[in-house]
Amino acid sequence: MSIQKDVALALANTAVALDKLGRHTEEIAIYDQIVLRYSGNELAYLREKVARALYAKGLTLCSGQAGGADNVEAGSIGALIGLIWWRDRAKAGGV
Repeated sequence: MSIQKDVALALANTAVALDKLGRHTEEIAIYDQIVLRYSGNELAYLREKVARALYAKGLTLCSGQAGGADNVEAGSIGALIGLIWWRDRAKAGGV
């Protein structure tokens, strides 16, 4: 596994841990880091991490756990982007 993959996995695991601790603002910041670092990467594994981060961030925002009701629309969009990525990947036989 490359260092990039190790870092992406560590970031994703950190976000999950923060979610379980109820530290949703920090969780969202981690998802943003994943998107920022890897959104232009060609490796499928890292693109998958970006899609999962968008989806998870969207779910967290939609739940109102981070930032209140004002973030529900933004969360819905993030979750939708993640789902579209998964759908397209499934159609291509990549999931």
